Amino acid sequence: MRFDTPSGKLKTGARPGLIRTQPQQPPAGGGQAAQPAGTGLHSQSATAAKHQRSFKRGSLIFIEGDTTTEMFIIKTGKVKVLKQEGAKTIELAILGPGSVLGEMSLLLAMPRSATAQVIEDCTALAIDRTVLDDTYTKIPSWLVSVIEMVVKRLRDTLYKNSENLISDNMGGVVNLILLLADNYISESSGSIAIPLELIKEESLYAIGISGGDVDKILTELILKELIVIGKSSKGRDMVVIKKHDILQLFFEYLLAHYNGKTLPGETLSEEACAFSRLLLAAGRERGMRGNTGHITLTKPVLEVALEKAGMGRHINLDHVDELKNNGLIDVDEKITATTHLSHKQISIAYAEKKLEKALLTREWLVAFVDDEEE
Repeated sequence: MRFDTPSGKLKTGARPGLIRTQPQQPPAGGGQAAQPAGTGLHSQSATAAKHQRSFKRGSLIFIEGDTTTEMFIIKTGKVKVLKQEGAKTIELAILGPGSVLGEMSLLLAMPRSATAQVIEDCTALAIDRTVLDDTYTKIPSWLVSVIEMVVKRLRDTLYKNSENLISDNMGGVVNLILLLADNYISESSGSIAIPLELIKEESLYAIGISGGDVDKILTELILKELIVIGKSSKGRDMVVIKKHDILQLFFEYLLAHYNGKTLPGETLSEEACAFSRLLLAAGRERGMRGNTGHITLTKPVLEVALEKAGMGRHINLDHVDELKNNGLIDVDEKITATTHLSHKQISIAYAEKKLEKALLTREWLVAFVDDEEE
């Protein structure tokens, strides 16, 4: 559904395509019949008249993203609740007499999460913070405490659900970005920049999450230094992938943890990482490369490399076992016998790319792990 504006510009900072019609104020006295002064009926009628609002069909009571905090109780008419998703508007509900809307903004001081459009001339009571605080003074203090406790729990639940949503859908958005990346590689520079609006639209269709939730996930990716938001030459917001291989590795990390597994390298100690780097350096210099791409290092070669690195000539078997248990190296032991002595010959074989990837995982693990996991 579209909301057309005569000028196409808004001064409210609201989303383009939406226009707010100011509510019509009731006439003085609210059209209520006169009551004897001091009666409860007169006081209630005056209060109701003071806070009653009238809205014409087609007008908007509030707009998604607004920071207004009034809550509305519908007395007559009907209101449609709408949410903007990219270029589309989704209908969430139609509310009639007795319904309440906007309560989250009043109780939790949250921005409006949706737009309320009048579809039948409507009257409603507007409850603001002043009215709410005044009501608190007229009820027992213990009831006020109960209400505040419920509101706090509601706020905590909403926050937790929001965090869970990001966690649950992070992998889907990252995978979507990786799938779109192939079509947005610059031939000249090799950089990858994907239109932000496209990611939001595809996320809605493929994953079923809103543009606002995509923004939260992208913010997390920015904080992890995996992407940045830039501008195209035409002024469009673009998601720029800083390091495609690391983003791919992050997706593999999320997928592994979703299936209750870990990636090789996640649990490596600093000492084992240092030994791995020495293996890679020695392998490039003096390793024997096989047809399968594996590199083999003999014990004498390793001992020389250790000595050059200032780590002595002794091979720490704990580090060897750690890498072996992580599936990163294979150890071959052969015993050769002579007339008087027997010798144990040890060689270590590894896949260079796999070992490099494990070190990369260990290096980026701090960025990959969520705060709760830490």
